[in-house]
Amino acid sequence: RLALPHASDELSAHPTDAPGPPDVASADLDLADTPVPWYSPLESPWVPSVPAACSAGEFPHLRSGCRPAGLRTCADLFREADGVCLPRLAECPPDTRADTLAGCVTFPDDDAPLEPTDVVAELTVAGLEAALSATTVGARVRVGAASLTGPGPLPIARSLTLRGAGATQTRLGPVSVANGLAVVLEHVTLSDVSLDAGSSLTLNDVQVTGTIRFVEQTALRASRSRIAARAGEEPVVAAPFGGFVELYDSTVSGARWEHNRGRLLAARSIIELDGDLNQPGSVDIADSAVLTGSGIRQWGSGAGRVLRSALVATSGAVFTTVVELQEASVAVEDCLIRGPSGLVDAAFVSRRNVFDGITEVGLRGRVTSSDDTFRVTSGTAVVGYLPLISDLYLVHADVPNET
Repeated sequence: RLALPHASDELSAHPTDAPGPPDVASADLDLADTPVPWYSPLESPWVPSVPAACSAGEFPHLRSGCRPAGLRTCADLFREADGVCLPRLAECPPDTRADTLAGCVTFPDDDAPLEPTDVVAELTVAGLEAALSATTVGARVRVGAASLTGPGPLPIARSLTLRGAGATQTRLGPVSVANGLAVVLEHVTLSDVSLDAGSSLTLNDVQVTGTIRFVEQTALRASRSRIAARAGEEPVVAAPFGGFVELYDSTVSGARWEHNRGRLLAARSIIELDGDLNQPGSVDIADSAVLTGSGIRQWGSGAGRVLRSALVATSGAVFTTVVELQEASVAVEDCLIRGPSGLVDAAFVSRRNVFDGITEVGLRGRVTSSDDTFRVTSGTAVVGYLPLISDLYLVHADVPNET
């Protein structure tokens, strides 16, 4: 609801000794020729020119004209019929990862030469465990093309780098990282990964085919990697409390993501979930796609930004903030936001976004909207608490010429 000043409030602000209206009939009053001290005409409102049509993948905005919404760079494989970039991981076969610009990318083989300090593991489970236990802190263990799966998780008990021959050549079973370590895994395929408290794990050109589990306050960084949990109810990332996840040029897919009050940073990445991305403490997302069954349910008051990205939910709200609304501050700019309920219980500063197929925006939340475009179907509405609206363009997508 917008609170507008009442005309009587404006008049009451004038001095009480201001002269009143002339004692003439209103029909005889020519405001153009007769000076009226207490009256000042309203200025004509600025009415922008909305583009009649935009190119594929672009949307009309009142102030900034035709602009793309969401991801700017996109492989043709990932473009929808309307030109919007929405990468779908199903388009890429196993042992590849999706890249928003390049399409489906194969994992590279390791071509780094052996260094004198490298520890070369024998191509058996026992040989790999022996190499891991014998190496010094910070050393690099090399393992060639093999498929090694033991009766239990492969234990890593010291900080090191484990480098395979390539994600399609070196395949390992589950891996466990002990408390307080810094471990780097490169050019391998893994199943489940577990991290003890205080540890950090970096994945480079890695494929994970199961769940990554945190204990607490754990760091996960993934570059050029694919994390794809098995089908079912298990989360693809399970972080009971704290910690943070950073994704660069990587993809994540699975049933859902449980990330209790941690930090999520994603750049040029794709997150595709059957359920929701549940309770990260803060989010910073750029040039990425987050495609979910029931949106992002954020827990926390940390400020965040979502830039040039696509946020899509097939049911429920696209974004919900579970926190005292006055504390949260998230800026969303140049994004495509598509789903049935939009932003609910959320505190947002929204600029130049396209809300597509949205029923409710700002419901029980605080959304400040500037130069946004709302494309709604016939019978839907934008409702809720919107403290500031500037240059809003609202169009019924199913009813031509109705705005």
